[in-house]
Amino acid sequence: MRKEIFNSKKPDLGIYMINCGYEDCEDNFVCALHTREYYLIHYVTKGCGKFVADGKSYDVEKGEFFIIRPGELVTYSSPDTENTWSFCWIGFKGRDAEKYLEETGIYRNTAVKKADSQKFRAVVMNCLELFGEDKKTPSQARLSAFVLEALDALKPSEKKRTNPSGQAERALRYIEFNYMRGITARDVAMQLNIDRTHFFRIFKAKTGVSPEKYIMQFRVSKASELLKNSNYTITEIASFVGVSDVYYFSKLFKKITGKSPTEFRKEQSDSSQIN
Repeated sequence: MRKEIFNSKKPDLGIYMINCGYEDCEDNFVCALHTREYYLIHYVTKGCGKFVADGKSYDVEKGEFFIIRPGELVTYSSPDTENTWSFCWIGFKGRDAEKYLEETGIYRNTAVKKADSQKFRAVVMNCLELFGEDKKTPSQARLSAFVLEALDALKPSEKKRTNPSGQAERALRYIEFNYMRGITARDVAMQLNIDRTHFFRIFKAKTGVSPEKYIMQFRVSKASELLKNSNYTITEIASFVGVSDVYYFSKLFKKITGKSPTEFRKEQSDSSQIN
């Protein structure tokens, strides 16, 4: 079974689609020696075969891509009747095509690439489906987007390195923008998907205090600003900084500042009158 679509236009774009398709190859499949004027990337979804480009031969199997470049003399075949291959492909061209390929780790000497990417296949199938649903050819912007999405699937997966300092910075930003919601240290760790013990350790290394104490100090700092610069009641201010119990808020405020909210406000008021 073979299904293929072609883009009838040749737009002056950095990259644009030529064709895409899918084929379940028959036994003893052979694509005769030929050259093309555009880039063509095949992804082998089943079986194995042989790819020859400019005289160099490569064995290709499921989960691998083989890349055809403009002007290359190529042939590919799957002579193994017990393991005949199936593949999908996307053809493209454009002044920036080589640049986009290099971003995926495909360079001029890259003929075969290992990347078990079902995403590439999904892009091709979505494109074929779109052509099947619409009688009109999709926009060139949409077709170029398919090409870019397919190329993105070829990028090697990168394991994200754990950066303790970066995790602590994310926690600080989360607290800054969410303290008024009554969050706890546990909430921060869960939001950032960090183990609580690990979170405590990296946070204290960054700030010198535990996450719980930092959040309390942050709330009191924000409350102090409101007590000094606004006429809101202490109950309202407690609510604004994420504390629903005004009695607990007063106790917390005094524990950190040495003064009750009322004493703090009066002291700030007296100081401003003297000045």
